[in-house]
Formats: sequence, structure tokens, C-alpha cells
Amino acid sequence: MVLNVFKNISRLTGNLWLTGDRNDYYEPRSAGRYYFDPHHYTFEIAYVSDTRKPVFVQVIHKAVNSSDAEKARGIFFYAGFRGGKQFQLNYSTSFNNEKNKPGFAGFSGSADSIVFASRDIRTVENALGSSFAILWLRIRMIASHLRYCIISIIII
Repeated sequence: MVLNVFKNISRLTGNLWLTGDRNDYYEPRSAGRYYFDPHHYTFEIAYVSDTRKPVFVQVIHKAVNSSDAEKARGIFFYAGFRGGKQFQLNYSTSFNNEKNKPGFAGFSGSADSIVFASRDIRTVENALGSSFAILWLRIRMIASHLRYCIISIIII
């Protein structure tokens, strides 16, 4: 007699990432310059249903808080359907909302005066994918709304 104990392997996980202060050499878009990125933490909680089943889902909520006023929240949803050993169909969607995200806005006059701005960014992403044997098809749509909220000029 075989005892099948593991009939449903769904899981609920939580993650916490701590990131220290760092210098970003790519964001200023000028050689030899950098942007100081302060420390922040990211918390994530996720539910994943049993992926061995024909229908499975994944839901993730993510939160980022910085030492500045920067905050971000996001939710991700993924659903998959497996029809036999060779066919799979999946759909995913994500919603991200970032508040007071600092970033490159341009140059003021010369390349020596770099302008940064604090921005609110809302992003929605949808993706539909399918596979049959070794053939993959993925259709993806991204919509993003960017609004400069508090413009601050930082000359680095």
C-alpha cells in the first residue's frame, strides 16, 4: 500500500530584502557622475497553488519603502492551464504604483547640470502566453502613466 501524503502542495511565502546605500552610476547618464540611492527595504508575500495540477495560480503583493519619501506597491497575478504534457496556456497581469520615485529628467543647459525629478509612476502589464511542445507564443501589453509631482533640481 502506497501512502500519498502530499496531495496538494500549495504554499504561502514571505520575503524581506534589505538594501543598503549605493551609488547608481547609470541613472545620471553622464560619465563619471553618480546618483546616491538611499537604503530601502522590500517586503513580499506570495501565494502559489499546486503547480502540478492542470490549473494553478500565483498571487504576489510587494511593498518597497525607502528612507526618503519614496514608496512602491505592486500586485502580480498569474494563472496557468496545462492541457496534457505538451500544451500550456497562461495569463499574467501586474499593477505597480510608485510614489516619489526619483529619476533622470534631462539636462539643464549643459551636460554638467543634470536634472532629477520626483515622479509618480503607475504601470499595468498584461501578458498572454501559450506553448505547444517546443513552440512558444507570448503577447504582452504594457501601459504606464508617469506624472512628475514635485520637481526638484539636483545638480550633481
